[in-house]
Amino acid sequence: MFSSLIFSLNISALLFSGQGETTINNFLACLNIPTVSPVTFKRLEREVGSVFEANANESRSEAVSEEKNKYVASKNMKIK
Repeated sequence: MFSSLIFSLNISALLFSGQGETTINNFLACLNIPTVSPVTFKRLEREVGSVFEANANESRSEAVSEEKNKYVASKNMKIK
């Protein structure tokens, strides 16, 4: 169970770096680690993708709010 979690986290890290299935499998093969099937890769990609998307949306919202506050402060305006 633990090794499966570590494997999943490592593949997730490679997905985060923008690597594709072929690159990841070549990397794993060089390390003499079993490669990832296309089905497993797609499943992990979906899991990680939803987390990345949520994080990006949160980050975007914070950045928009910060920029709005800076603009308002530079113009000495009040937010309604």
